[in-house]
Amino acid sequence: MYVPEKRVREDRRLVSFVHWHSQQLASVKHKIRSLLLGARLKCPAADVMSIKGQAWLEREALSQMAAQECMLLRMLLNQARQLTAQRKELDEDVRQRVPRYKQAEVVESIPGFGPLVSLAVLSAVAEITRFRQPGQLASYFGTCGSVHQSGESLRLGALTKRG
Repeated sequence: MYVPEKRVREDRRLVSFVHWHSQQLASVKHKIRSLLLGARLKCPAADVMSIKGQAWLEREALSQMAAQECMLLRMLLNQARQLTAQRKELDEDVRQRVPRYKQAEVVESIPGFGPLVSLAVLSAVAEITRFRQPGQLASYFGTCGSVHQSGESLRLGALTKRG
């Protein structure tokens, strides 16, 4: 059984925490949208925490809401701003951790892989040498293609998502 070193375990914990933290921010944004829906207001910005969205909330929404709704909206806005500031701090920590891995340059070169996804993959794999064959790594991540074979017929199917 493989037990990764302390640094890798810490990185895995950080990736997990960033994921949880993102869910918290999404939940607060959802509560803001629900509050607006209850007041029959629609934010013109796609993201209520964008500069345009926050300006509209402060200028327009608060002036059209009842006192209790205004209090709740202010609390939710403060919470969202705090979560956003915390996320920047987490993102900086993630950026500093990625270069500690030997394979960081290779993983970061994959299109669509930013620092967080790179750290998630690097910490999940940890030591690439523990996988003797590429298929073992694919199986570990659950990205094995299905194979249907009978006699001389061979059909390769979709990913099995079993790992």
